[in-house]
Parts: sequence; structure tokens; C-alpha cells
Amino acid sequence: SNMSDSAIEKNNKELESEFFQDSAIDRTYLTKSGDIETMIEKTIWEKDIDIVVMGIKGLMGAREMIKGSITAHLIDKPSAAVLGIPGITSTECMDKMCVTVDKIKSVDKKGFEIIRALAGACGSTVEVFHVQNTQEPSAGDDVDHQLAEFFGDLYAGYQEIPGKDIMSITEKYLYENKIDMLILFHSSASDQSHHRSMAKSWIFKANIPLLILPGH
Repeated sequence: SNMSDSAIEKNNKELESEFFQDSAIDRTYLTKSGDIETMIEKTIWEKDIDIVVMGIKGLMGAREMIKGSITAHLIDKPSAAVLGIPGITSTECMDKMCVTVDKIKSVDKKGFEIIRALAGACGSTVEVFHVQNTQEPSAGDDVDHQLAEFFGDLYAGYQEIPGKDIMSITEKYLYENKIDMLILFHSSASDQSHHRSMAKSWIFKANIPLLILPGH
């Protein structure tokens, strides 16, 4: 940080007043000096962080591009989930979460546990969909049954949507179903999967919260 000690103290007090007053959440304020990406990565490992929260605003100017590039860098490091929050987000309308996945073999994953805990805390339902190449065999009822059993009352259904253009199909799904949060899985930087490139694309254009989870 290039901020003075007094500016840092003022910033921390403003955070306390606006977001954490009378909160039972255990919190610690850290100030680091150095390269932003390196310091965030180091803190993730040192503190064994599960989720990193970053501000994102899409392609709206140089400052937002910097934020997006830092978030894009973090998702190449499969050590923690990344939650990107656009500046226009309202926490009062977090009713519907949508998970887009490659083919599911099992829901017994840490990422799904994070989704379930987050949806429960927000009072949200969880929809899951897979963009289905027409040549792939359908996972169908078996996946739907697994998801329903895992998410319980939070579960709002599983869909397989035919097509190959994952990005445009996802955009249409979010708009038509009035989704409040998009959830993606990503892999390591060496993985050139569609979901990895789509996760990075969404960082620069999302107008709803975007949760990017390691591995699946």
C-alpha cells in the first residue's frame, strides 16, 4: 500500500462503520507493501484463505481494467475461490444463484459445499446447468437426483442446454432467468478448457457477483 498510516486507519474505521458495526464476524485488517498480485497470493497461503473477495466493474476504464487483471491473475492460482463483486451489486436481492458446469460425475466436492453454505446464508436457490454438445450422452436424471439430494430445499433444478457457444448461452440464461450470482469452476493455468477462458471473460463484463471455484 502507498497510503499513509493515518489514511489506512481512517479507511479501516470507515469499513467498520459501514459494514461491520455490531457484527459478530471475526475480522483482521492487514496492510501489505509490494506487488499487489504477489501480496494477495502470499496472504492466501499464509492465512489458508478459502475465498478472496475482489471488486470488479467490467470494461469501464483503466482502474477497472487493473482490478479485472488482478482478479484474472488470481483465478490461475487454484488455491482459493474468488468472489468478484461489481460496484452496482445489491445484497438485498440475492435470490437466485446459477452454477454452470462441465459434466458432473459427483457433487461430493468442496466447491459444491461452498455453494451450499453461501446459498443457505443468503437465502438463495441454486440452479445448475450444462451446455450440452449434441454429440455428448446426456447425464440427465442421475445428475438431477444427486444435486437434489445434495442441496435439499435450496435446489431449483438442473438443465442441459444444447449448443456450443457457452458464453452467449450463459448470457441468455442469466438474463432470461434473472440470476443474481453466476458460479463457475476453473482449473489451473495449464488447463485450456472453455470454462477457464469463460471465467476470465466474465471478470471483465459481469454485472452480477461472480464466484469462481477451484477445480471440478
